[in-house]
Amino acid sequence: MAAATVFFAAIPFSMAEGISADASAACGQADCVSLLCSYSLNGEEEMKRPNILYDGSLRTKQKLGPDTFLQISIPEETDTAKLFLSFYSMPVPYSVTEYDSEGNAITCTRPETDLLMPVLPVSGNTSVITVVPEASCTISECSLYTAGSDPAAFHTFSKTSDKLDYLIVSAHPDDEQLYLGGVAPICSDRGLKGTILYMTCNRRERYTESLNACYTAGIRQMPLFLWLEDGTVKQNMIWKHWDRDAVLLDLVRVLRRTRPEVVVTHHFGGEYGQGLHIATAEAVAESVQLAADSTYDPGAEPWQVKKLYIHMHDEITVTLPVNDPLPSFKGRTALEVTREAFRKHRSEFKKLHLEANASGPYDLSKYGLYYTTVGPDTGKNDLFENIPDSCLTRFCCIGGRAGA
Repeated sequence: MAAATVFFAAIPFSMAEGISADASAACGQADCVSLLCSYSLNGEEEMKRPNILYDGSLRTKQKLGPDTFLQISIPEETDTAKLFLSFYSMPVPYSVTEYDSEGNAITCTRPETDLLMPVLPVSGNTSVITVVPEASCTISECSLYTAGSDPAAFHTFSKTSDKLDYLIVSAHPDDEQLYLGGVAPICSDRGLKGTILYMTCNRRERYTESLNACYTAGIRQMPLFLWLEDGTVKQNMIWKHWDRDAVLLDLVRVLRRTRPEVVVTHHFGGEYGQGLHIATAEAVAESVQLAADSTYDPGAEPWQVKKLYIHMHDEITVTLPVNDPLPSFKGRTALEVTREAFRKHRSEFKKLHLEANASGPYDLSKYGLYYTTVGPDTGKNDLFENIPDSCLTRFCCIGGRAGA
């Protein structure tokens, strides 16, 4: 039985804001029933501290591997409708199998590993669930919920589509708001489909914060991660820190897989000289052209990105209308939405004491057209100028499908 095509990225309750037990009960939200269940490894060794998988903490975790799987036994007459799984580290391929009280398999699914924190439906007559990874991994949460409306901290993301209108490539979580902000809210308000690709993400809480921020900015396609090594890198050491050929190949494969019309990324100077921002801009500029080259990584279907915009690039400039009200965001401006989204990066917001701005040296409204196959812009301040409507998905990330 195939899994549903729409999944939920669930933000652990320790990261949720303003959610009270009384409010949850009042609106009929689903309840966690994991405390009633029995957790064991390989169906034999009962976990000594099973609560680490339903405590909502970003720090507790359980190692699994090709020879170690998780089994959850559900008592009879327990109303169980949803399984929430959250990886502590980079996801690996895995399967989730449900069994009835006689030991017969009811369903077996292989969730997409792009979905970092999926909520999967559970059949009403399920007695046992197994989570079996194909390689070593670490999970942070694996909890069961009753039927009912999803808690406010659960965000509905779709699996990243194989056809996007735009792709924002960000070196780190939070850069997509500080330097590349405004793009997602404006595009979402127009009914355009897109997401963020993060080059690095080396801490558990940062990808949780990234999902919070993306959702706040209007993105409903699951963000993507390359999981590259982070660090403070001098400019002359950038391509010793990252393997240039491997990075280019990864980027080209993402571009060919998601087929965006417009790509947006960092300033060639790294905004403030940040080495990995520089590497990201250089790699994206090269990969956009390589993605259209059938001789590069042959066997994969080429994809021609139509426009590449570089933050603060000084040629053929575009100034996004980040101070105009957006109907889909209840009249708030893209700048206001971006500032709210940046605050979802709580760990960085508290440390950096920065604010997303539409002025100054990091003006998030300013971009330059670096690469185009559809001709130059003419001052309309529209990232999609000259791109035919027939090339766009016409998918509204906020309110569902718009007209063709």
